[in-house]
Amino acid sequence: WWDYSLPENPLLASSPSGRAVYSLVFGQLFQTDSTWQLQPELVQTFAYSEERLQLTLFLRQDIHFHDSSPVTASDVLATLGEIQQLGSLSPYADALSAYSSGRLIDAQTMVLQLSRPDPAFLHALTFPVLKASEVSLPSGSIWQGTRAFQMDGLAEEGLYLARLELAPAIQERLEKILVKTYPSAIQAMRGLEDDELDLAFLPTEALYQYQMRSSLRLDRFTSRSYYYFTLGDSISDPVDQLRYKYFLRAARWSGSGLVLPGQASDVPVPPFHACFFGQPLDLAPVWPDRLIQNGLASPEASQMTLSTMPDPAALLNLKSGRLRILVPENQDILMELARQAASWLEQAGQPSDIVALS
Repeated sequence: WWDYSLPENPLLASSPSGRAVYSLVFGQLFQTDSTWQLQPELVQTFAYSEERLQLTLFLRQDIHFHDSSPVTASDVLATLGEIQQLGSLSPYADALSAYSSGRLIDAQTMVLQLSRPDPAFLHALTFPVLKASEVSLPSGSIWQGTRAFQMDGLAEEGLYLARLELAPAIQERLEKILVKTYPSAIQAMRGLEDDELDLAFLPTEALYQYQMRSSLRLDRFTSRSYYYFTLGDSISDPVDQLRYKYFLRAARWSGSGLVLPGQASDVPVPPFHACFFGQPLDLAPVWPDRLIQNGLASPEASQMTLSTMPDPAALLNLKSGRLRILVPENQDILMELARQAASWLEQAGQPSDIVALS
């Protein structure tokens, strides 16, 4: 299922269901493998300039769209230009914020200009690559992709995807998929119960509504795209936790140019977590009230503004043990972010340990 009444431009699709459907159809410059390592897909080779402000990409010559036309550098630059023009409407725009412009060298070669060095930029090149002539087609169109399934047509019951004969047929291979439209995840799950659907891709917040159901098979995909700050049982006081939260919303995060979205997790780490939704969490209205409730400040302190807050270095001088930063192993970019966070915490007088986990 997905939540579109008609196929939406793949550069606009942000729901888990929509992106899952389009991942069967559209290739990317880079993709993550089964161990979540970044691997070239449409790219043959690439090279950075010394100052890491220019990235030269050489495309493979054996990749074609479903209409047999070759994938060219012009298609990639047109897709990037459309994402820039869409801005916040596209879920890919934030990660590509360092991209400034592109220059065509030949049919298979291009140079991408960056406004600043971005250690995560290759990870941002995982958007669906469209044909240059199709980047701004309206909803309800049929787009050409490069992966195993093609958009095969619209019918009253939904969108059909059909497998291309790219390899010898194998027994019980899935050949055709019908993507049905439901207005909500709840109604899609009712369709699943009534055997109208074989598979429903649930967003995280909807999963909790169904995880106690014994009649459904639920496959949980644990994200490898995050790292966690876990405080341990020794730091259970809410004021101490608030001190961490205040430090982690400091301006240095937003000034770093890094995109750090966040969400709650049901993995067994303590319930406190740092949240980032484009902008750092603002605790200015909360902080003074919590201090007063715990007898740590006078009522007059409730008039404090963020600019008159105590220095984070003083706030984080805690005596209750070391902070642990949990990082998925084999994720170089997250390890780099964790080291930066550990450095900032060390400067603030709070020691921490980085732990890489599988």
